Amino acid sequence: MICLDFWPNKLGDTELKVTRYVNDNLLIIIRCFIDFLSDNDFDTHYLLPVQNLKVTNEEWKELVNNLYYMVQSDTIRDCIKPKYSYLLYLILEWWEACSDNEDELIPVELDEELVQEVSEEFKTDEDASCVLDAITNYREYYNFLFEDHDFLPESLEKLIIIYLRSPKLFHALFTDVDLEEYRDLMPGDLQEQFDETKIQVSKGEDKGIEQIVCEDVIYCCERLQADYTLRDALEDVINDRLRNLLDAKNYIAKDQTRQGV
Repeated sequence: MICLDFWPNKLGDTELKVTRYVNDNLLIIIRCFIDFLSDNDFDTHYLLPVQNLKVTNEEWKELVNNLYYMVQSDTIRDCIKPKYSYLLYLILEWWEACSDNEDELIPVELDEELVQEVSEEFKTDEDASCVLDAITNYREYYNFLFEDHDFLPESLEKLIIIYLRSPKLFHALFTDVDLEEYRDLMPGDLQEQFDETKIQVSKGEDKGIEQIVCEDVIYCCERLQADYTLRDALEDVINDRLRNLLDAKNYIAKDQTRQGV
């Protein structure tokens, strides 16, 4: 089973029943997904837009089967690899897109006995209702099934960029993130840079954040010097262009006010 982001690792009987209930829903959804792939001989790349194009259809289908086994198992996984989190997220989106009726998104009806047990276990009405509302609201599945959404393309690319600029800073900010586990999900160009940077770090060639910033500013200034349209430009225009170049490199750059003389 996949754990829920509700409780600590040590679970009581009620927490286990809630976890099993959610996983029973996932089991049906993933089973339908597997049947869909089998019946339609569907190219998974149309449905599972991987960032690393080296992952083949057969590899994706094997990942789906592995995910199905995880959910089916009685042993709770404290965590799952990012590629499985990404796959589960996409399958949840697929199921939602396929459904014409929101009431059918959660296939297993919640047992009244479990409702009563949750209400008694979590003393306050607020705690009980939060759990019950979450497990009966399909949109909440996107939240409590994942510790974070770092595996999604936009978030992952930002993490990689931070690492490429300064591995030391990355490890200081994200002490519990191992980017190697996200390698299969990296875009090809960033994966190549990631591998090269790892080699540099292993050789002791990691750049400090000060050097990174200095090199980026110098690069932007060189671009300004090479732009002949700015030779007779006003200072404000040059400042704006420098700010835009820094913005393009993901810096938060603020221009000076126009009120001075």
